[in-house]
Amino acid sequence: MHNLVNYKSFGFTKFVPRLPVGEFAKIIAGSTNAANAVPLWETLKDHIYSTTPENSLFIGKRSEGHVSAVQAAAEKIGVDILNTRVRKNGPGDFTLLVASASKQPPMLHDISMTSETAKLTVEYGDFSEPLSKVITALQEAKKYTANETQTQMLECYIKSFETGSIEEHKKGSTYWVKDIGPVVESYIGFIETYVDPYGGRAEWEGFTAIVNKELSCKYDVLVNDAPELIKVLPWGKDFEVDVFRKPDFTALEIVHFATGGIPAGINASAATICFFLSFPNPPNFQIPNYYNIRESTGFKNVSLAGIELQVANHELLGHGSGKLFQEAADGSKNFDPEKARLAWEFRSRY
Repeated sequence: MHNLVNYKSFGFTKFVPRLPVGEFAKIIAGSTNAANAVPLWETLKDHIYSTTPENSLFIGKRSEGHVSAVQAAAEKIGVDILNTRVRKNGPGDFTLLVASASKQPPMLHDISMTSETAKLTVEYGDFSEPLSKVITALQEAKKYTANETQTQMLECYIKSFETGSIEEHKKGSTYWVKDIGPVVESYIGFIETYVDPYGGRAEWEGFTAIVNKELSCKYDVLVNDAPELIKVLPWGKDFEVDVFRKPDFTALEIVHFATGGIPAGINASAATICFFLSFPNPPNFQIPNYYNIRESTGFKNVSLAGIELQVANHELLGHGSGKLFQEAADGSKNFDPEKARLAWEFRSRY
């Protein structure tokens, strides 16, 4: 049950049943909950077996310039696409849907594509109803926080889900990582971008877990040895973060994980914590995925209890030590182009 939806988490490839529609219908009809299942099946069966994209959500190939044009327009107007979807209304007419509990009047923008000028409408209030329920639950959770850091974290999450602001989620994530060593650990929001071929839009997820103190102690040894292990990695220092912040490796027993597809592990940016969560086939993931927080504050690694040492090294030494090459608007860089090259010519950066 690694994937709980009908799309794979990595690459968003759709699952299509390998048996005829009629045979699948027999299985549904034989369910002990057939009274509820059959009407749902009748509503969804065409979608389940469809192998063509929905026109309203299909925005063309990257080579056609649609995706990059919407991305460039969003950056220009200051909208982070992490919690967005794009709807194609017709030729040269797109809507950028921003997930938020509150709704705002739509804003219309002109955007340039490879061969035409198009319209982009920015519309807030996508997933308004479920996000309103999330906010209500987080307001209730504030009554039970263990410290002020947790309270501020939840307040930022609430602002983010209310307004659609990713900046507020970044602030909340910073508080989250600074909350080192809680007995109960959780994280929530639009996190992993594996489902988006462009790598920009994230899938919603939320988990709750309890610390396994005995297993956590075992991974302290790996954490303490990390600075020396990094020195023998097969690349130069120019490819590593300027300052490696040792994480607090925390093993977690998962209580609940709500998302379409559970990742293999987590390296979470902000105060340096590595998690291990208990699953039959343990996942691993790195959160938050905000690189600026990792560089300025630190990170949390989250893996699931019972994981292999290989996965622990992947999160701790891979995600935890690698440097993202960046060039600022003024042309300044956080790397030396002459030093930062392997066997190939170094040409691109963010």
